[in-house]
Amino acid sequence: MKERFVSPKQMSGLVVRRIRMELLRQGSATKTEIARMADISFPTVSKIVDQLEGDEEIFLVGTDESSGGRRAQRYGLNPDYKLGLALYIEREDAVFTVINYLGEVLEQGKTTIQWEERPDTLTETVQSILERFPKIRALSLGVPGAVKNGITFHIPNYPAYQNFDLKTYYESQLPVLVDVENDMNAAVLGYHQRFAKTDNPTLVYLFLGTLGPGAGILINGDVVRGSSFFSGEISYIPQYDRLNFMQAMKTGRNGSGSAYGSGSASASGLDSEQPPHEPLLIDSLARFVSTLVAVINPHAVIFCREDLDETAVREVEAACLNYVPAEHVPKLVLRDRQQDYLQGLQRIALERLMEGS
Repeated sequence: MKERFVSPKQMSGLVVRRIRMELLRQGSATKTEIARMADISFPTVSKIVDQLEGDEEIFLVGTDESSGGRRAQRYGLNPDYKLGLALYIEREDAVFTVINYLGEVLEQGKTTIQWEERPDTLTETVQSILERFPKIRALSLGVPGAVKNGITFHIPNYPAYQNFDLKTYYESQLPVLVDVENDMNAAVLGYHQRFAKTDNPTLVYLFLGTLGPGAGILINGDVVRGSSFFSGEISYIPQYDRLNFMQAMKTGRNGSGSAYGSGSASASGLDSEQPPHEPLLIDSLARFVSTLVAVINPHAVIFCREDLDETAVREVEAACLNYVPAEHVPKLVLRDRQQDYLQGLQRIALERLMEGS
């Protein structure tokens, strides 16, 4: 296979990014420490650090104690050098956070938006935030639909945005770099950032929602997008003779009259494949988790508090034993989706700031 050519300019950008990331991870570091941790030669590190200091991107935070020679100078990122904006759209709300160059939240808020009718309502929202925070250089935008290279191509609740190039549109309207991400991909990234202790975890973040389920899938630490960027559109998974996953969710909820199901096979109209003693929603979720076990064997499956409570999650866990051995059932977690969603978008925005010139 032909190797991809990397230009000297691209290589230089990668080296600068690695130095920035090490300073972000460590909080502060000397040139020698950066060179060792980033595996970059000391002369190269010294040259780039001096340049970044001259640009006021980093600053001297102190000097280490002498071990007999010259005292080493310690550097850190300037938190006010550049800012990022993480924002997601859901129904008629735009929920956002502004972060500094260290990823710290400066402001969080929510505003009403008529995005379904006019894309420029988001432009107006962002411009109002930019007036307060003019150093914002990156926007990470979360949307409830499938995204390929900034283009939304499967976003059922917003027909006006079918095959719409959001990235190009907003970069032409706003003085910022724009990344567009699927909501559940951002959520699984956010959970990984906050809680995953494994270096390269395999995680699935599931949201049932009111308009159809979706999932974010992380395998060995990387988001899975699929050959056509359709990964995570789990509504279409067939589960019973006449029901896919989305239909099973709706039937289970409607038949039970509760948040997590109490309907029987006869009440739901299913055939004998559905155990008569098993609530449809719980069984459907158990089948979904068990399918994940057989295909990708995740460390954890994350559910949303909007969808289920702790009792329901434990019922799903018990029901999984009908399909897979107990030792392979992943950890089932209940989380606040909004927190993880914003955390994931903040991570995307910060990574974009680290890449910028």
